[in-house]
Amino acid sequence: MTTTTHCPACLTPTNHPGLCRNCQGEWRHALHAIPLAIQALQLKAWRQTHTSHNNGSGTHATTHQPIDWTAEDQIQEITSLLNWIATLHDQKLATETHWPRILNTILANLPHISQTEQAATAMRTTITTIARTWRMTDPTEDTHAIGDCPQCHQPQFAQDDAPHATCPTCHSQWDVQWLKTKRATRIAHTLQANTITGTPSQIARWTTATTGIRTTGHQVSDWIRRGKLTAQRTPDGTQWQTSMQAILDAIQDRRTTQ
Repeated sequence: MTTTTHCPACLTPTNHPGLCRNCQGEWRHALHAIPLAIQALQLKAWRQTHTSHNNGSGTHATTHQPIDWTAEDQIQEITSLLNWIATLHDQKLATETHWPRILNTILANLPHISQTEQAATAMRTTITTIARTWRMTDPTEDTHAIGDCPQCHQPQFAQDDAPHATCPTCHSQWDVQWLKTKRATRIAHTLQANTITGTPSQIARWTTATTGIRTTGHQVSDWIRRGKLTAQRTPDGTQWQTSMQAILDAIQDRRTTQ
């Protein structure tokens, strides 16, 4: 005698415990989208340099704000989600840090994971997270990121002249300028708290890779010597320690004096 159960996600009758075939397929489809989603977030977080050609005579590179912390937070959220889903198969995977390896393990063991009690929640969370990522990386053309919703912590977008923004997730309403100020303060604190340690050449390479603005070790040494870049020697005297904010200030000073 076959016992009829129901899929915990869509309530479709099934003859086996766990997610039905359709829900498993939908979940697998969302999981397969994760590499592309993370790539899109990385491009958004580190603001790819845009290069334009000047009548064949050379190139000119421009860059926006170097780091988008909202996208960086979303990458971390996806990684944490993968870790949690993987523990439904093997608790030892809770400490795994290489997300492609975690994802491959999940996909290989999805039939087993789909039979666990938390499979429905994991599936819905995966689909919601991917949908939120696409909204973040491809917002409406005339809107801009203004911060996160204080109630549900989802990223918010609004037009420049909009006085208020309504969260599409929890439908709460917030003052746009207040959200912008809160976001700017968080970014400033993060920039100040994150330190960069290395030789002038290493700091220059990091600056070039992060901002898209070509910087040399000689320039960094000159900034330090002239007091344009706030930095301290490490205890062993072989490297310098500075902050992301100090580097951005030095770059801004260089661009305004050119």
